[in-house]
Amino acid sequence: MRSLRWAQGGMLLAWVAIAFTGMLLLTVAASVLIGERAVVVLSGSMEPAFSPGDVLIERSVEPREVEVGQVVTFHEPGSDRSITHRVRRIERRGSKLVFTTKGDADNSIQRWSIDASGELGQPVRMIPAIGHLAMLAKTPLGLIALVILPLLALGGWEILRIWRPRETAAEARGGHA
Repeated sequence: MRSLRWAQGGMLLAWVAIAFTGMLLLTVAASVLIGERAVVVLSGSMEPAFSPGDVLIERSVEPREVEVGQVVTFHEPGSDRSITHRVRRIERRGSKLVFTTKGDADNSIQRWSIDASGELGQPVRMIPAIGHLAMLAKTPLGLIALVILPLLALGGWEILRIWRPRETAAEARGGHA
């Protein structure tokens, strides 16, 4: 009887993991379909607004639409890394806009420029802490823990359900068949 409870608990955990992963994928997929993108916060530079592991759902905006005080995501000049910081100042220099940005928890500022017709990201929604799982799922161990093990548990449960003899009503009451 005890092993049955463990099996049922494992089954419940597998279903919860599968449902949770499915909801996360649906949220991100729906955002992508309407032209948004998901970005995982990697540092604490924007705390308390955004913490490491939060997922930001962003829409694309043209730099000329951005105002001082708004949060934007931009590509760090000379790198493939994206940074999400608050705009402190905007200057127009010909066809370019020069932005001064700073993380809410940072002491340093960044100055960078972009064509006025370029593209920036602007957070519209935040999903707290879920990015830790997204980052874990990108590792081999995370893939095993979050996808393969729950699927194996689900498959094992179904095999047990098929092959295990069923109790009759009399056996369940304590009698003999």
